[in-house]
Amino acid sequence: MLNPEQQNAVDTHNGRILVLASPGPGKTRVIVARVLELLKCGVDPRDILSLTFTREAANEMRRRVGRTLLGLSSTAHVSQTRLDAVSRQFRLSESFGHHVFATFHSFALRFVKSERQYIPGLRDAPLATSLDINRALKYGIDHGGLAVTRKELPSYISKMKRLEITPEKAMDVPSGRFAEAYARAYAAYDKYMHENGCLDFDSLLTWTARLLQQNLIWQRWQVKYLSIDEAQDTDFLQW
Repeated sequence: MLNPEQQNAVDTHNGRILVLASPGPGKTRVIVARVLELLKCGVDPRDILSLTFTREAANEMRRRVGRTLLGLSSTAHVSQTRLDAVSRQFRLSESFGHHVFATFHSFALRFVKSERQYIPGLRDAPLATSLDINRALKYGIDHGGLAVTRKELPSYISKMKRLEITPEKAMDVPSGRFAEAYARAYAAYDKYMHENGCLDFDSLLTWTARLLQQNLIWQRWQVKYLSIDEAQDTDFLQW
């Protein structure tokens, strides 16, 4: 059962709503109930997107919706095959599994694959493997010099990308005693990734944000109902 405030969030389909609550009172339940209500009202699943931070959270919300559509209790076991079957019944075969509930990175990966023609040299499997990243970091350290450490370089690169600072602009960003060395390492890392046609997790987000600034692409990816789980934890790039 939902309390009056939660029910109001579920029933409000137009405009912006913000749910403020401490841990544990049922924010996930509200998101799931809202999606179910939208589906009940005949909203196309392609017009619904719920973003969260972890695969576990996205999978749990998918399972809860699937169980409700099947009329099962929250504790009942249901196979993925059966969930897929009911997904198809409710026109959710693709949208339910990959569109409605997603993490920021899984959405960005789907976006990048779909808009790959705008990213030169991108390979068929664009997400960088751990081997790709380790080799790129080594390449970066080799070009950055002795001041650059394997421990600090990943966080430096991630910070720059999250602030949408390119390797070229990084040279002008004061970030400590060895700023120039780390900027060189960042540039070499980025060059290696580009030459090998792959993107790390931060680059998935930066390319998504960059391409969505193009009006035609932005229009293709519009949804009518967007929910963000734990929105207070989003950073500048995610938001």
